[in-house]
Amino acid sequence: MGNIEVDLNNPAGRLLWMLEEANKQLEQPAVRVWADIFDVDPTDMAGLMRGIADVAATAADVRTQINALSDDPQIFLMHYGEVERTVAKFPYMGNNHMNWFLSDFRDTGRYCLIHCSTLLTRRQPEPRLVDETIQNLVNEIHSILRAVEHHENLDSELKAFLLRHLLVLKRALEDFHLFGSKPVEQALDEAVGAIGRKPHLVERMRQNNYVSAFIALLLSVDVALGMASNTKALTASPVNPPSPSPAVAELAHRCEIRIIDRSDERETADAYDEFEDWPAPANAGS
Repeated sequence: MGNIEVDLNNPAGRLLWMLEEANKQLEQPAVRVWADIFDVDPTDMAGLMRGIADVAATAADVRTQINALSDDPQIFLMHYGEVERTVAKFPYMGNNHMNWFLSDFRDTGRYCLIHCSTLLTRRQPEPRLVDETIQNLVNEIHSILRAVEHHENLDSELKAFLLRHLLVLKRALEDFHLFGSKPVEQALDEAVGAIGRKPHLVERMRQNNYVSAFIALLLSVDVALGMASNTKALTASPVNPPSPSPAVAELAHRCEIRIIDRSDERETADAYDEFEDWPAPANAGS
């Protein structure tokens, strides 16, 4: 296929990137190659199935977005059937190698994805978090996970709630290069919505310093997405950095978390230092 740089700010570009990565290992078992791409163990069926479902959703999203954006979508989707036939092979991988998996994906399908990616980049680009921001957020999640796991007095309901949402958010951030901002936005919305549906948790959160760090993390993710979505506005008016979304800001207010002014270039999660019982990340879990 040859190497080509594509924008990863849209599902077509990310899907092409994954197929190009797969094409580098044609003689390897398809299951092993996709496990490498998803960064899971080949024996981790849950991880594999989750990744496969996300790839299928990405392929469907490309067609949906092109149909919505183009006056003549069939020009862009003329050879998209090659992509869909390839993705449809996931349930039949078995012991087949990657050259079998990609046998329907030809240069015409490849250029179809390139053209779709170009249109989506121009008309509907998704927010992109830089690698450093993603790594900082993942590091914060690791610190909170260790603290929550070692908190002996945290009640079981609250602990299970935190672990579940932290792990979903962590996975979405780690898979950002594969599946973009939507899973991160969905994980954030689910966490905020779940708290809203469980008002009895708010009082416990207000009384618990570890959980305050969780709310500060949600603020960090929310503001990072807001900044990524408003790059042009930030460039035009750097003195007015984006504020958290109303839902997240209201949650922070209910849990009595102070929203830090982003103009001083500090991360919202630096508020951890204000919580007397919060362990330094270097010592957490040690």
